Amino acid sequence: MLEDIKKILAHLGLKESEIKVYITCLENKQGLFVSEVAKITGIKRSSVNLILDRLNTKGFVTYHLEGARKLFSAEQPETLLFRLEDSLKDFRALIPLLRATSGADKRTKVRFFEGREGIDKIFTDILLTMKINKDSKKEVCAVSSGKDIFEFLPEHQKDFINKRIKERIPIRWIAPDSKISRELNKQSAAEYRKMKFFDPAKYQFNIEIDIYADKIALISFGKELSGVVIENKGLSGSFRGLFNLLWDSLRYAAAKNPVRPRKNTAEGGCGGNSAVFLQKIEANPVALLGQSRTQQKNFLFLLEEKIRRAQNQKCRENFFAGWRVVASGGGLASLVWFRSRISDKMSSSQTVKTHKKH
Repeated sequence: MLEDIKKILAHLGLKESEIKVYITCLENKQGLFVSEVAKITGIKRSSVNLILDRLNTKGFVTYHLEGARKLFSAEQPETLLFRLEDSLKDFRALIPLLRATSGADKRTKVRFFEGREGIDKIFTDILLTMKINKDSKKEVCAVSSGKDIFEFLPEHQKDFINKRIKERIPIRWIAPDSKISRELNKQSAAEYRKMKFFDPAKYQFNIEIDIYADKIALISFGKELSGVVIENKGLSGSFRGLFNLLWDSLRYAAAKNPVRPRKNTAEGGCGGNSAVFLQKIEANPVALLGQSRTQQKNFLFLLEEKIRRAQNQKCRENFFAGWRVVASGGGLASLVWFRSRISDKMSSSQTVKTHKKH
């Protein structure tokens, strides 16, 4: 717990000696003289004087006189928090003005970071950049080894993930299929995260790539932690395109024990007995050839039947047309003419049919 307090105070800009003196004063609510602080901390009295003056200027300690001597007391954490929040509100109001004053800089910016503190600064930059980003579709796109992050940065969950969740910053993460990433994926829906996995045995990946706003962060988890942040709109857009290409080529996490399809069924969203169809395709080629010939015979039979019906219909039409001619005064000679025409057509049809059979 003490280490956490020191780490937070360091983030507030205090040096190690200042943190030591402030905690000593905080533990002694009755107040301490300079000589007492020097004795408890083991720091030289001359240095303690300078440290207490700096802490007083920063608002971390106060003093009152007892005779000619200064009695120092630490400010309570609640008081410090109130002042910091008040200052933060004022600074947040100044951001639009400061950005307008700085102007647009289209040049590529490259920053290098080393060590654990440097990597922490990269993740802090991700949070700050996404927080002030007004794009409604903002998100972080990450390709990471996962395991290396928690191995080299054990406080990553608290320092980055929890803060990202608090700010509701969404992330798409391509991660190795491992126990750690699977455990994280169980809470993805509640933690504004989407995940896809790759095979770490087939594709070894020991770095992290983060794409956010107009920036790209590259972090190496080697013997020496190091990273680089590149700020360039064109480069970040191209990296985002590559990420989407990779994302679309991967599937979402599959169940460890997928349900096997039932007999005579197959995968697919169409439903029905699709496996039976696949079994038919894989049948013996000779059997398929026989089925094909049978289908051809059936087709020819249906075609002949259709032609025969059409001819019979035509004959009926001619017959009734002949009777209409007689009824209209054409006489029996006209009927004889129609009859001969019908006979000719029927004989012609019979000849064609006989020819087809042969």
